[in-house]
Amino acid sequence: MTNRIIKPISLGDLYKKEFPPEKWLVEDLVTLEGITLITGAPESFKSWIIFHIADCVANNKDFLSEFSVIQKNVLIVDEENPPQEVQSRFKKFGVVNTSQIYISSLAGIEVTTVAALESIRSFCKENDIELVIFDSLIRLHSGDENTSKDMSQVFRMMKILTTDGISVITTHHKGKGKESDNAFGNARGSSEIVAAHDSILSISRIDDGEKSIRIQQDKSRSGVKLPPFTVDVDISDNSCSLTYAESLGKKPSKSEKACELILIALENNDGLSHKQIIKSLFGTSPNQISEKTIRNAIKALIREGKIKEGQGKGNTKICYLSEVAK
Repeated sequence: MTNRIIKPISLGDLYKKEFPPEKWLVEDLVTLEGITLITGAPESFKSWIIFHIADCVANNKDFLSEFSVIQKNVLIVDEENPPQEVQSRFKKFGVVNTSQIYISSLAGIEVTTVAALESIRSFCKENDIELVIFDSLIRLHSGDENTSKDMSQVFRMMKILTTDGISVITTHHKGKGKESDNAFGNARGSSEIVAAHDSILSISRIDDGEKSIRIQQDKSRSGVKLPPFTVDVDISDNSCSLTYAESLGKKPSKSEKACELILIALENNDGLSHKQIIKSLFGTSPNQISEKTIRNAIKALIREGKIKEGQGKGNTKICYLSEVAK
């Protein structure tokens, strides 16, 4: 790694630079070309979450079927799970298109060594990778996580990746028994760990069973923090699904937004086909509601009795507002 020297530019020259409008790799959660921390107690599904993020970003799918992503190739530096466990988990997610996801498992990588960092940078450049996920922070260095000096060195090296246009996610263990409303309370170790990250997500289990988890955004340098939300977890011997359940604050989910917009559309029209509803809603949100979300919302409203279906021309189904929703 070459020695870095200061190269200031004037504010006028900075104003002339054009930057992409996107600032999120995963909408409102993972910063683009920044460092995001995912923290939680042992067995809080942190690894499952990062594998799901990897799949969604690599294959351009909404994270948790709720948050839009920007498609990027992904490298996972996994110092927690053996290769067979990584393979098993991705198979349970049903990941078929594997060409955009690369795995380094239990390779003893320490990002504070120049050789390791340069090998990561070179591999990312050769394979057009723009998201690197590290699992977990404690395995990536030989320093003391309670010492600011040691931690600042770790994140100084990680920051070099972001200057290459790479987004970084790290996982970190939460101290036993810790549960707080702020990042400093939830993240174990030096305050430098909190300071170095652009976004911090704290994960906790809601119950002892594998049913649901709570995700809280403890820090967001690029915008207003999202209210906490819950995620339904369904893991079996052969499959795994993680699905956004509900917001614990004021922000409605995309599914809730879609339901509300469908009812408004039907109030203003005397019957609409599924295709007409999708056309009227598609692109109405700054963070676009997908066709799949709209179709699922129609089904949900039918189940709830808020809209009813009638037969249109051919096989076309026409939706009407029911008396319940009026």
